[in-house]
Amino acid sequence: MKFACIIVIIKPSPKSKNCVKKLLKTKSKVKIAAIKIEQKKLGLSDLKYRQILNDIAGVDSARFLAPGDIIKVYRKMHNMASANSRAARYFWVLWTELQTYLKSAECSGAWICGFIRRATSVNLEDLTCLDELAPGDMHKAIEAIKNRIEYEKEKMADVPF
Repeated sequence: MKFACIIVIIKPSPKSKNCVKKLLKTKSKVKIAAIKIEQKKLGLSDLKYRQILNDIAGVDSARFLAPGDIIKVYRKMHNMASANSRAARYFWVLWTELQTYLKSAECSGAWICGFIRRATSVNLEDLTCLDELAPGDMHKAIEAIKNRIEYEKEKMADVPF
């Protein structure tokens, strides 16, 4: 099958201005949803999330963000996820691999923080603190996540299709 792409250019009219406003709102909502997904992925507490909003845009809710501020907040949160140490970057790679095997409810920052706490006895507030782990604790966390990946692979191999 072949599909064709048709581009239609519409002249703006007074009635279509409302449609454009709705489209812009929808895009903002999608961007806000992306911010909320980053918050969940990092396991940020509501207090820390609102602190980021206040630092960047001077607001306490994502509803009041300007379109330019939405992108700034998203970039800030996305950069918080990038690790500085080599071991932390490797942990992020393993965590991304493990997410493919987990249920969607388990693919959150809070879940992986609990996982690290069980493996190392270190209580992380959120995933932005990975660089603060001692090398021995980071090694324990990496080994634990490797073991969990192997367990999930074996579990998938046992499922008859």
